[in-house]
Amino acid sequence: MDYGLTACPDPGDVEHSRRVVSANKFPVGSAIQFLCDKGYLLAGTGEIVCHDRSAGGPKWSDRLPKCIPEVYEPCTNPGGPEHSTQHPEKRLYQTGTTLRFTCATGYLPLGSTVLRCLPGHPSHWSSPPPLCKAASGDELHANPKLDAVAKVMPARDPLQGSSVAFAVFLPVAVVGLLLGTVYLCISRHQGKSSLPAPLSASPSYDQMAEDSAFDNPTYETGTFLSAGDAGGSV
Repeated sequence: MDYGLTACPDPGDVEHSRRVVSANKFPVGSAIQFLCDKGYLLAGTGEIVCHDRSAGGPKWSDRLPKCIPEVYEPCTNPGGPEHSTQHPEKRLYQTGTTLRFTCATGYLPLGSTVLRCLPGHPSHWSSPPPLCKAASGDELHANPKLDAVAKVMPARDPLQGSSVAFAVFLPVAVVGLLLGTVYLCISRHQGKSSLPAPLSASPSYDQMAEDSAFDNPTYETGTFLSAGDAGGSV
């Protein structure tokens, strides 16, 4: 059988696709279906059919399609955990891009440190960002690099600093309170001692007269002046 008169020529392959044929040698009535690879979109007709053209012989129903790369939305920055650094750090990441996380000195990562932006609608990261946990003593000894760095630059614990500050402030506050109480008591005692003593009872009139009599020089000398002498002396 002469397929040259009853069949269509081989149309060829489409890049980034595979084809599914319904018959060998592409006789009239046969079809070819094109399936694009993952990540590519079909542009054009996905199936062509061999038709009988009486005048010019059998021909395909349409041109070959194309498989073009699929366009995906980029992944947004997933954010970084505390005590970590991103490499590279930017707002948007194209599909297929990798993002790496590094924990600060004295901290160990919990989870994957390498993330990949996977294509989709919408695109998404391969895993969530890791956590950076403060390394314990055993973990520091198990990791020589962390142990050496921790001896030079130990990680600070904010709670530890607060405890030290409170331990220093509390005794100072107690001592200050005791000194203030003692000072207040002494001040009150000195205030009472400096007050003038209460006046004694006033002497009686008889006692005053008696004292005046003994203090009079006339009584002491025993001299009495008569009325005439008194007048002459004046």
